Amino acid sequence: MTTKIHSDIVARIDALIAELEELRSELGSNQVKRHTTQTGGLDELLTAEEIASWLGKSVQSLAQDRYRGVGPAFIRVGTRAVRYRKADVEAWLTEVVGRQANEG
Repeated sequence: MTTKIHSDIVARIDALIAELEELRSELGSNQVKRHTTQTGGLDELLTAEEIASWLGKSVQSLAQDRYRGVGPAFIRVGTRAVRYRKADVEAWLTEVVGRQANEG
């Protein structure tokens, strides 16, 4: 009985390790990710490279914006990876355009 329980636990741990490795691989890719938001909906997550290209900025400039607390909202995935919700970037762009229209 103890051997059966032990075997089941080991098998489950192996399955979880495989699942974690698959998730780690997906997070490491530069493809668009899907993220479940607090409201339960799906929202596209984009890399800093994708956002920089979209905005016509360098990745370094985007990193400086994050450091200064300006620019679109972002999500830190793990300790280093940064992702942006497409909806957050679009909202930020709308805000910037609105501010520029009011100033001009």
